[in-house]
Amino acid sequence: MVKIKYRYFLLEVVGNESQLHTVLDSHNVRSCITISVQKAYGDYGVGTVTLGFTVKLINRFTRMVFLRVRRGPHQFVATALPFISSMHNVKCSFRTLHTSGTLRSCNKFLQQHSHRQLIQLLKMCSSDEQRAAVQASIKSCLKTLKD
Repeated sequence: MVKIKYRYFLLEVVGNESQLHTVLDSHNVRSCITISVQKAYGDYGVGTVTLGFTVKLINRFTRMVFLRVRRGPHQFVATALPFISSMHNVKCSFRTLHTSGTLRSCNKFLQQHSHRQLIQLLKMCSSDEQRAAVQASIKSCLKTLKD
């Protein structure tokens, strides 16, 4: 028997935060991506992608989404993602941050990405109070990276 291999996508949903909280759930993300694949590749694309396609995790606060797609049809999803401009009448887009063979690798990349974002935020701070708050966030992020 052959082992089925998967690809994992780490996506960031870009759009208006207040409106995204209402529509950002696994069913809406899955249907939005399936519709985009349908427009780009037709019934063949949808048929190959839907088998083994799951939304593993959605974080509404950071607007990060983890997807799992079978290896091979993952290329259909990767090429259809940039064409998504709205999700259930809410303007948004998906930014692919990372693609890998394991969920653990995507999680490591997300931690490193968050750390880089906090360092950039630290450089933009103007007052000492802001700088202290960002430094506390960086220390907590580093603590989780070591664990």
